Amino acid sequence: MAKKWTKLVGSITLAGALLLTATACSDNSSSETKSSQSSTSSSTSNKSSAKKTASTAVKTAQIKLSQTDAINKFHEKYKGKEVKEISLEKENGSYVYNIDGFDKTHEYEVKVNAISGKILSNKTEKADLDEMNEKALDVDNLISRNEATKIAEKKVSGTADKWDLKQSGKNTIWEIEVVDGTTKHEVQINAKTKEVLKVEKEN
Repeated sequence: MAKKWTKLVGSITLAGALLLTATACSDNSSSETKSSQSSTSSSTSNKSSAKKTASTAVKTAQIKLSQTDAINKFHEKYKGKEVKEISLEKENGSYVYNIDGFDKTHEYEVKVNAISGKILSNKTEKADLDEMNEKALDVDNLISRNEATKIAEKKVSGTADKWDLKQSGKNTIWEIEVVDGTTKHEVQINAKTKEVLKVEKEN
């Protein structure tokens, strides 16, 4: 009888030990799975961020001429005229500045290659009556295109590929187009306060 009891106790003890071992293995496996999932998610996020940074860097590398130099190119062509808007976008595979200006009677447009600084075209036309009271672009104490780009890309997913700096009433506004695959957003930013004024998804 004593031997049977001893064997029974031994069997229960062994079963308990096996159960504890199995539970510990299960916990370790679950912990490792969660750790692996967390690591994968972090890695994916880091790769996405690095890809966006690299894409933005490539675009920036394609823009050799500064905005100030582009404005100077406009004034070389139309001395003493006011600038009202500056846009930067790709045309035929290359980034091009489009600078619009005016005086009391006429409007002026100059296109400048953002890599070579070459003036691609210029034109003059008579101003419409409703355009004769336009305000000149206020370029003092503005955030840079690069800083505006970071704000826009933080607000929506994607990479900036078109920039527009213009006057809207008393405010100077950055309008930036951010592209993510086939999705496009336009982000409007106050160029002095950095405030995001509007985000609009384009159709």
